[in-house]
Amino acid sequence: MNKKYFIRFFVVVLFITVILLTRTSFPAAAVYSIIYNVNFHNSSIQITAPTINNASVDKFLTVAGKTSHEIIFICLKGPAGEISVYPVEVINDKFEKNIWLRFGSGTYTIWAGDNNQQFDGSIRFIVQNISQADYRYTTPSGYVNSDDTEIIKIANSLVTDKMTNLQKTKVIYDFVAQTIKYDYDVSMYGENQLNTATSVLHSQLGICRDFAFTFAAIARAAGIPTRVVYGETLNTITNEIDLHAWNQSYINRSWINIDTSWNAGFNTPDQIFAKTHSVTSITIF
Repeated sequence: MNKKYFIRFFVVVLFITVILLTRTSFPAAAVYSIIYNVNFHNSSIQITAPTINNASVDKFLTVAGKTSHEIIFICLKGPAGEISVYPVEVINDKFEKNIWLRFGSGTYTIWAGDNNQQFDGSIRFIVQNISQADYRYTTPSGYVNSDDTEIIKIANSLVTDKMTNLQKTKVIYDFVAQTIKYDYDVSMYGENQLNTATSVLHSQLGICRDFAFTFAAIARAAGIPTRVVYGETLNTITNEIDLHAWNQSYINRSWINIDTSWNAGFNTPDQIFAKTHSVTSITIF
């Protein structure tokens, strides 16, 4: 190929390459779509605190704002991807919620919306927790709301400083087992919705998870590390396996099993408890 034709060929190839690159490059909107937006408001919710993105906080975050909704939901993602949802009551079009950053130090992502099953990202920001401590089983979550004034009042009425932690869990166990009745209608036919411990105490009805949330809330308010576990239980009447939820409290350097709804007993030895109960997951409620 002579020099003249080589130059023409090179120009044509260069022109085609430029055209192809232009047509196959991502438009600006698509590029930015993979970069999460930071926003403190949408058409119906305005966050007034915090006011800056990527703020440093210690242990907990106060989220406040305005909305026309009767209730909103805040979704929190922890440093390791832990997801926790918080229902927030709205009073006179305003709301405020202290949210513990329960999973240690690092970056937390916050969303807000009016649907606890779906967050569209229209409100999204991040904060940095500088506290190294892990508070997941000692502080309130969205539904194990141990910071509620009613929950704290109940805890204070049940326990005393002279009690051991084992004695405290026993009186809380008795209170929950005697106060809440099992809701067979919801268990068989009702909607599988999450209820706060406070709302369960108001209705005095619930399924196993409601019992577990309530016990955990009162126990945490009393200063006892407590978690909600999911698992399977052997129904000794039907001899079938049922899905179930119960509690474990950290007493004397070990986790003890506590089942307030199935009446499996209090602090039942592991070898006996294991005959009817099998843990499948330890939740972060």
